[in-house]
Amino acid sequence: MDDTGFLVYDKDGDRAEGGTDAGRHRATATLTLRNGSWYVTSYTLKEAGTC
Repeated sequence: MDDTGFLVYDKDGDRAEGGTDAGRHRATATLTLRNGSWYVTSYTLKEAGTC
C-alpha cells in the first residue's frame, strides 16, 4: 500500500499531526464473506519501506 499524500484526521475532523512515515508499506488484510459481501475483519500495516 502506498500512502504518500494521504491526509490523516482525528475523530473530531481536525487534521492530525505526527503518525507513521508516508510511503510504501506491506499491508495484510483478512476478509470474511457474509451474505454475499466481503468485509475486512482485520488489517495490519507495517512500517514504511517494508514493501
